[in-house]
Amino acid sequence: MRAAPEGESRSWRDHVALALQIVLTAVGVHMLLAVGFVVRWHGRPLAAWRHPYVGLLVILAAAGLRWLSSPAFRRWTARNLRLDAAGLRQFASGQGRIPWRPAILWVFLGAWLAYLANDRCHGSGDTVPTMWTAYTLAHDGTLALDRFVTNDSLPYFVSRIGEHTYTAYNLGAVILAVPFVWAADQMGGDVLVFDHLRRLEKAIAAFYAAAAVAVVFLVLLRLVALRTAALLTVFYAFGSENWAVSSQGLWQHGPVALCAALVMLVEVYYRGCVPTGAILLQGLLLGFGVACRPTAALLALAWVVLRLVRQPTRTPALILGLCLSYLPFLWVHWTVWGSILGPYRNFGTADVWRGDLLGGLAGHLVSPARGLLVYQPLFALVALSFAPLVWRRLGPGTTAALGAWIVGHLLLVSSFVMWWGGYCWGPRLLTELAPAFVLLVAPTCEHLARRRTGRVAVHLLIAWCILLQGAGVLDREAGRWHVDPVNVDQAPQRLWQWHDPPFLYAWTRSHRP
Repeated sequence: MRAAPEGESRSWRDHVALALQIVLTAVGVHMLLAVGFVVRWHGRPLAAWRHPYVGLLVILAAAGLRWLSSPAFRRWTARNLRLDAAGLRQFASGQGRIPWRPAILWVFLGAWLAYLANDRCHGSGDTVPTMWTAYTLAHDGTLALDRFVTNDSLPYFVSRIGEHTYTAYNLGAVILAVPFVWAADQMGGDVLVFDHLRRLEKAIAAFYAAAAVAVVFLVLLRLVALRTAALLTVFYAFGSENWAVSSQGLWQHGPVALCAALVMLVEVYYRGCVPTGAILLQGLLLGFGVACRPTAALLALAWVVLRLVRQPTRTPALILGLCLSYLPFLWVHWTVWGSILGPYRNFGTADVWRGDLLGGLAGHLVSPARGLLVYQPLFALVALSFAPLVWRRLGPGTTAALGAWIVGHLLLVSSFVMWWGGYCWGPRLLTELAPAFVLLVAPTCEHLARRRTGRVAVHLLIAWCILLQGAGVLDREAGRWHVDPVNVDQAPQRLWQWHDPPFLYAWTRSHRP
């Protein structure tokens, strides 16, 4: 059959395929946001699918069925695939616009689907009030959690202010969750059922984590060859805490990592000479990052200094963006919690930051339970980030700003009295640094990959990282390590026990007395 030229009328099969895709996509969106789908007959449930993963599969299957049944759609797909590939090559060469479409279709959707595959949320009590607050804000128009907490025995993740109960964590992630929770509520999802709310949380967390993967891929395209960019994107997606932490629960780290990646994309896209409007956008992103997690103020400070050095006359645009983004949250902090720190007002006391700095630093780097160089040893190459090779790719100012953020953040969280971050997998408190680490090691990885031994070494390191992150994501009993045989928060010496690390818990628990 001859391919119809562009503009020729489509056959009835093409119209039927389009209609079928629209219907199936609508069903898939409902299953994804309403946390499943229930088939009823005379009010009695006949079948139920409670996994958001199924909804995303239905959406993708709808596109696949249309591709199989519509010749016009196949021609359109082939043409756009060629255009997307050309756009990626052009962007990688330093020209052209940002290729959002291939980043979304090839990277984002693949990562989102993979993140949803394990059908459970690994968030802890820290993430519970985020979803509760998103629901009360979307449904009741209030931040108070009185409908969820009704007794005087308050869980640690909320606080009582006057006659009302509020979250004990910052509100940035809440804002990101509100559209999803509102949509689920409007679609009749049982979001007040705790298990369903947790599944929705997982879908939201995976969405933003997958978005960060796509943005990191775009940034890498500007720094290294396409093959290296693809390899390091896989590493960031499945070999960093983006998989084991950010995609598994709506922690604050994931949104901060996404904001940081977007700021870096703007920087590398304009090669350091950023126009005023884009600088304003960077400020908005940095301010929202601080609203998600106050430690992101270190990144904001590093970028203000970078702008002062590189483009001093445009620095006010960055500060304006910061203020426009963060001041609304500051106002809410003051009016509700009576403190500019808002929910984190208790973290403003000096006692919280009088931990063992050297012990926390060593723990974050080399402990078997939280060591960055144990779980993500590829990041050891960041020690070479000040080599001329890296400076030429990223620029000395950007390299210094990222390095200052990493060092400052590492010192800050290492001085925290609970530097290990409670119940979590790997170095959770360093999660938001992963985009910066990946960018700093990218030129070195590409240089090493030019020789066979270096290429094998890089691949082995990435494989090790993916293996350890997968152990935390795929093992349903991995979280029990924190309380078996004793609670790690009460016995932090367990963090240093090489004979019983979390990543070997699947084996060691079967050999316990």
